[in-house]
Amino acid sequence: MLKNWTPFILIPLLFGCGNSHSDRSTDMKDYFPTNISQKNFLQINHNGNTSNKKTYTEILNESNNTLIYQINTTTIKTITIQDNEIIENNSEENPHTKHMKRYIGLGSKLFTLTQNIEENILFENIVLGKKNINSTKICHLESKITKLDNYTIPYSGDILKFKCIEKKTIVTNIKDDLPEYIDLKDGTVESDYDISYFYMKKGIGVIVRIDNNCYINKGEISTIDDTSKSCEKQTYNRHFYLN
Repeated sequence: MLKNWTPFILIPLLFGCGNSHSDRSTDMKDYFPTNISQKNFLQINHNGNTSNKKTYTEILNESNNTLIYQINTTTIKTITIQDNEIIENNSEENPHTKHMKRYIGLGSKLFTLTQNIEENILFENIVLGKKNINSTKICHLESKITKLDNYTIPYSGDILKFKCIEKKTIVTNIKDDLPEYIDLKDGTVESDYDISYFYMKKGIGVIVRIDNNCYINKGEISTIDDTSKSCEKQTYNRHFYLN
């Protein structure tokens, strides 16, 4: 009778490691700064006509399991390392919180960020209605590389490449009983489809951010569609780690 039960005893032994982190998983904690007090960056912006460059410095402080990032004495974000996730509280112009997975494999999702921005629709300082901009940004681990030389500054080492896709939808709600000469209606419009990338190096953190934008016209609205082969205007925002 014991022989008949043997296969069922072996199954938990073979597959009972579901609570542990497998060899294919990457611990994202290793890809945040270690023993670094500051990071210098070059930022390049192109608005479709002209480019401008500037350098800036991130100052890093650590308190318990939290990294504190500052620029010009102003805290821009904090990173808290937990057992199964990494939490980023961003306090820049558009405050938000990211819940990132700590252990991920190739092709896995690092985080999903959803946001809603509400704006008034104005005409000569009169509120005609409201516009809600809903966005969802999803970032995946696309590949592991040892060299990045697509741009002027080359990088090498243990590097993770992430691809992010952000989709936006605009929902318009117009007030009732508006004058006849105001031709506005309720509606939902698919807006931006924005593809961007960022790269993280082991022990350093983010080293490169790339956001190249292709603008197209949808009726009277100019939106980002990075899948389009024909662009009305092209812009970019790029950040490069210097030292």
